[in-house]
Amino acid sequence: MPYADYYYYVGSYGGTFFQSEEDFLPCANRASLYLDELTFGQAEANSDNERVKLACCAIAEQAKIIAEADADLLTKKGMKSQSVGSFSVTFSTAEEIASHARAQIKELARLYLGPTGLLYRGVRRVWD
Repeated sequence: MPYADYYYYVGSYGGTFFQSEEDFLPCANRASLYLDELTFGQAEANSDNERVKLACCAIAEQAKIIAEADADLLTKKGMKSQSVGSFSVTFSTAEEIASHARAQIKELARLYLGPTGLLYRGVRRVWD
C-alpha cells in the first residue's frame, strides 16, 4: 500500500505529473518500496508522517521517469546524436535519464526525510 494516495498527491503535494490515479498508483507503490529500502523499513511505521507522504509523491514521479526510460530501452535504441550539415543535436540516452532519476530518488529522500531521523543507519540505543 503506498504511503500517499492520488488525492494527497494532487491536493497536498500539488503534483501535476500524473494525470490519473491509475498512472499514480503503480509508481506510488514503487516509491513506497524505495522508501522502505532507504529507511530500513522505518517508513512503514511512520507512514502517517507528512514528510514520508511528501517523499512518496516526489519519488513516485522519479519512478515514472525510470519506468518510461526502461520501456524506451526495451523498444528501441536511443539516438544520442544527429548531425545534418553544420547542425548537430545530442540527446540523453534512456540509460542516462534512468540513472539521473535513480540518483534523484536518494536526493529527494534526503531532502524530505533528513530531518526525521528515518535515514539514520547507525544503531539506536535505548536508555533505561
